[in-house]
Amino acid sequence: MEVYRVSTDSVKHFKTLFNQNGRGLDLDRYIYHQRGAGIGSFFAKLFHKVLPVAKSAIKGVLKTAAPYAKGFAQDLGKQGVEHATTALSNYSKRKRDNLDHE
Repeated sequence: MEVYRVSTDSVKHFKTLFNQNGRGLDLDRYIYHQRGAGIGSFFAKLFHKVLPVAKSAIKGVLKTAAPYAKGFAQDLGKQGVEHATTALSNYSKRKRDNLDHE
């Protein structure tokens, strides 16, 4: 592996990055005092108009999907219990068979 040798130019550059003196450009002051309607105001207006429609659409979808979701959860629960009992009985059979062969 090659050893990195620090040059005096790179040290000076590094120090100027972290020890900057002066104010620099005045761009930072503009960002915090921005006035006027930008793209954010466009999206805010759009959001406020779409929000009531989206709320009613989501409520309608939830009402329609509720019976299906309930039936799905019940079926999933039944199949889960059946699978658990089958796995447990298979495990006990394998355990018993292994004890018989010893």
